[in-house]
Amino acid sequence: MTGWGRLPASIPLEHSDFHLSLDGKWRFALTQTADATPSEADFNPIVVPANWQLTDAGNADIPIYTNVQYPWPADPPNVPDSNPTGHYRRTFEIPADWKTGRVRITFRGVDSCAHVHLNGVTVGYMTDSRLPSTFDITDNVRDGANDLGVTVYRWSAGSYLEDQDHWWLSGIHRSVELWSVPETHIADVSIRTDLRSDNTTCDATIRVSLGSGAPAIAPGLPDGYRVRIRVVDAANNELAAAEGTPGPDNSVIMRHTFNDIRLWFAEDPYLHTLDVQLINPDGRLTHCHVERFGVRSVKVAGGRLVVNGRPVEIRGVNRHDHDPETGKVVSEDSMIRDIELMKQHNINAVRTAHYPNDHRFLELCDLYGMYVFGEANLESHGVWDRLARDPSWEHQFVHRVQRMVERDKNRACIIAWSLGNECGYGINFDIASSWLRDRDPSRPIHYHPAGRRPSVDILGPMYPSLAELAALADDPRDDRPVVMCEYAHSMGNSTGNLHEYWNLVRSSPRLAGGFVWDWADQGLQLSHRPQQHRETVSGQPETERVCGPPSFAYGGDFGDEPNDGNFCMNGLVSPEREPHPAMVALKHAYQPIGFVLADPMTGKLRITNRQQWIDLSIYDLSWYLESAGRRVQSGAIELDLVRAGSTVEVQLGYSTTTLNSLNEHQLTVAAVRRNRTRWAPAGHEIAFDQFQIHSQTRRRPAITPVGSPIEVERGDVATVLKCAEVTITIAHDSGLAGFEVDGTELVSAPFVPTVMRAQTDNDRAIFGPEQIGRRWTDAGYDRLVRHATLLSGGEGGDETGHNPVCVRTEMSCRDTGVVFRFDTTYELHANAMLTVETVFRPHPLGVAPLARLGHVGRLASHIELLEFFGPGPHETYPDRVIGSRVGLHRLRIDDDFVPYSIPQESGHHTEVRWAVLADNDRRNGLLIAGDPTFGLNASHYTVEALEAATHPHELQSIDEVEVHIDGAHRGLGNGSCGPGVLDRYDVPASPTRWRWALVPLAGDNVPWQILSKGIPGAPPFPGF
Repeated sequence: MTGWGRLPASIPLEHSDFHLSLDGKWRFALTQTADATPSEADFNPIVVPANWQLTDAGNADIPIYTNVQYPWPADPPNVPDSNPTGHYRRTFEIPADWKTGRVRITFRGVDSCAHVHLNGVTVGYMTDSRLPSTFDITDNVRDGANDLGVTVYRWSAGSYLEDQDHWWLSGIHRSVELWSVPETHIADVSIRTDLRSDNTTCDATIRVSLGSGAPAIAPGLPDGYRVRIRVVDAANNELAAAEGTPGPDNSVIMRHTFNDIRLWFAEDPYLHTLDVQLINPDGRLTHCHVERFGVRSVKVAGGRLVVNGRPVEIRGVNRHDHDPETGKVVSEDSMIRDIELMKQHNINAVRTAHYPNDHRFLELCDLYGMYVFGEANLESHGVWDRLARDPSWEHQFVHRVQRMVERDKNRACIIAWSLGNECGYGINFDIASSWLRDRDPSRPIHYHPAGRRPSVDILGPMYPSLAELAALADDPRDDRPVVMCEYAHSMGNSTGNLHEYWNLVRSSPRLAGGFVWDWADQGLQLSHRPQQHRETVSGQPETERVCGPPSFAYGGDFGDEPNDGNFCMNGLVSPEREPHPAMVALKHAYQPIGFVLADPMTGKLRITNRQQWIDLSIYDLSWYLESAGRRVQSGAIELDLVRAGSTVEVQLGYSTTTLNSLNEHQLTVAAVRRNRTRWAPAGHEIAFDQFQIHSQTRRRPAITPVGSPIEVERGDVATVLKCAEVTITIAHDSGLAGFEVDGTELVSAPFVPTVMRAQTDNDRAIFGPEQIGRRWTDAGYDRLVRHATLLSGGEGGDETGHNPVCVRTEMSCRDTGVVFRFDTTYELHANAMLTVETVFRPHPLGVAPLARLGHVGRLASHIELLEFFGPGPHETYPDRVIGSRVGLHRLRIDDDFVPYSIPQESGHHTEVRWAVLADNDRRNGLLIAGDPTFGLNASHYTVEALEAATHPHELQSIDEVEVHIDGAHRGLGNGSCGPGVLDRYDVPASPTRWRWALVPLAGDNVPWQILSKGIPGAPPFPGF
């Protein structure tokens, strides 16, 4: 049963002059079984809408998070006997002027199913938790107070179709509306717009359906009623009008051809207004409906997804309804915040994963301009295709698709229907698809597990590799467009190689883009931070408030078993909508303007307008040239008309003749919005790119520095190197153990070789195919034992001044036989620069790739400032550099930490040319230089602390700064649910050599001047 007593699905009609919101304070009691009856003493206040597990009244029940598995042993359609049930009560009074019409009540969303009671009579039953249910209660209301009761059951047969990788939360989670219509009234309105081949002439069909009386009686309409239909533009100019009497099917149809009507695009979401009026036989207006709509047409043609005759690029995200404090209850302000952030980051499409979103969200998508794949409330992941193949479940499947379409059919933003998600495939989808094609041929159909079956018009692969995606694009057996329903799984520190995906998408006409999984971490607010205990010197326990960043709950944090842990935390933004660093890369991958520097020396720039509709006149374009991070030239880019889809070449007015050959030069071009828009202020940057410029002047050879003499003192356990005010200690059992400058020790723990990082969610994945963390464990990388000895040097400098000290470190795992050998040579030069060169040799060859190859040590506690030259300012990784700018960046070390839901590797900076780690006054510290670049992490959290903590608030910081200096660092990939790291971003366990240098920093030392002569013993330091 899908429900009884409710009206047929239609567009939302409840907002009118005769409308009363029932949101607000209700009375609520929770019982643990469906057949239990609460006493009056059991009732407590609750606010509607709410998920009862997140309220004081209902928190005896708990949130549960699972991805695939059901929270009970699957045995459809049966559910557990322990079935928490919420009993809602409130009273209301009917306004006096409603008594001549029909009184209705609409529940916009109730999870999972419910009975509705009015004045002691059960008036209906509803399922399908993400679509509205409306009941006609005219015959049950009375004068004065009316007693309304709603009995909501946590589990139902419908729960088997709502296994949607989200929190299992219950209750009346969307608004409740009381409203009235006349006895004869507007029952539904349908708007369809079709473009002719010229893509400017629109044939519109508007159907107004009327109803009369209670739906169970369904009488014919009284004679003499007329319907007036008007279409006006945004300036209230009338574009079309018609008037008619209802036909035998109780409907009035207006057909009108619009010439050169303004169309709706996501880039230009122009809305018209439809005004429908019902006139009674006496000539009086008795009922009206007004809604805004967009004129647009969708087709699949020539292997492309086409909107208004132009191919569309789906730069999308999947979106759950989620709020960290209220769960599935999402306010309009939150919806607007989501859409604004999406638009600001070049996202133009949403897949409503995996159910219809609140209708208000779709209206906002119409208003702001967002393409939507509207998805039915269907996912039976835990039993896969068992229900899709079962004819007894046909009505459940088809009815959910039907009700979605009837509610949302007028929304211009919806350009495709999705039959659901991860239900496998069976005949029930064939039937649903057949009904949908007949009901709404104006939109294509999408459903991932359908594969290549003819029931879908768009192929929707999930987490394809680049090779799989390319094979789909080039398959001569199929000409349907390809839209990835999910890709780039953004769990924790992730979302690698977006650049490669979008290069491929833009090189193949059939690849229309895709939807990142997903938009926001689905964490729930932890109301109290846990405390931890430590023992004092006396042995007595002492409570210590932990000091880490705030945390959010995920699966298992409420004692929910079974659960799928933090697999709900895979968003581009935090639960509070703070963008993760991956959003920077996504914005760049999705940017609607492309730049290619065709000739760096002459400044020939190629600009491509990737937009679907608008030209580039709404943007200001500019460029600037930097030398070693300092802006030296700049200018505006003047363009003629650059239409959507076209490319132009321009000549930038910079000169390379005066550029210093010792510096690195970066050209940045950018486009910003000229005027304020609904979702961003004037000056908002929409696109940029950066290019390295190489001057044609000579390269300076490296030379041996001149300066103070070097003193070498070899002891039994360490060798000490001195130059002027610098004293460096090389411990024979570790390596670099001290770097003292003018009496201040900067190194507080030795720098030793390392191959591991705190595992990311992708590293420790259990769903993805790669599972690199398991391979690391199998190889024994987590059990490596370090042993170091002095290999050579330390006897004093030779006649050339060379004083190399070489320490051999072996890291081995006895039970796997893995041995990693690091021969690290340290040499102090007369300018107080310490060069560090490491040769790495693994045994045996061919073992699992490494997380990193580098050194880790600690700097003193007074070090708080990080300044570096490289891509930034946010964290970057080898496969997630796009969107960053090579330049000079300065930040506090505390601010470089990213509080992912489970602490993990974060704050890395790749391709760093040089970095300064200093005190807040930048008067005392170290300069690290790469040869040519290196990877850097600087943090008050150790790898061990990150590995041990399960939430950010559990982290214990150290006073010192743990610093990683990497010769190589592994990419991120998408391996928690999808392809792992591409080969080019891997760190193979193979012989490798890398070099870096340390220089004491004092006062206003300028790094590029210090490094202008390069690192001794190597080619010149690039860029300086």
